Amino acid sequence: MIRVTLLLLFNAVCLVSVTWAGDIESFPYSEKRDLNSNGHRCYATVAIENPRLSVKESLSVTYRFYNTSGNGFYYNPFFESLFPLPAQLAVYDTNKKFVCDLLEFKMGSRCLPSASVWTHIPNKCYVGKDFSLGIQELPPGEYYLQMIFIVAFVSSNPQHQENSSAQSVEFWVKAFMRSLDRRELFRSNIVKFTVTE
Repeated sequence: MIRVTLLLLFNAVCLVSVTWAGDIESFPYSEKRDLNSNGHRCYATVAIENPRLSVKESLSVTYRFYNTSGNGFYYNPFFESLFPLPAQLAVYDTNKKFVCDLLEFKMGSRCLPSASVWTHIPNKCYVGKDFSLGIQELPPGEYYLQMIFIVAFVSSNPQHQENSSAQSVEFWVKAFMRSLDRRELFRSNIVKFTVTE
């Protein structure tokens, strides 16, 4: 009943979220890859506070995104959870097979992003966030963690579209959501962690 209500109230957003959740599985395990195209020269890092923890503990992850060349606007670099996210936090098992996305949207409300969700990050600056994530669904074992960004992360800020007005900005935001580009763009480093009973 709750799920149906969410679909009725947030039709476009929830449908995008459901589609998005499965796309990470098409991203096979791969080494770190920086972004170096179309004027963007950037990279991301992830670090784990405690690489060995019990299944009852939370996994503390620090993410950083570094812009090393030029100025640019980036979509939702602070990972505001009310809006679709620009990356997945992928977990792979010891055989380097995908297990889950720790940032996967499962339930709750989401909003259409406004132009303010795009953040200007100047040259040689960085942004980041600390995550505290439950791992109760992971059985004991060793895992690899990596952040995988999608093409939507470097999409144009609707506020800067030609002849933008309040009405046209809303148009561009809705167009962005309809054609949300979930192809892989670049990847962070990989960190290893162990879950115990």
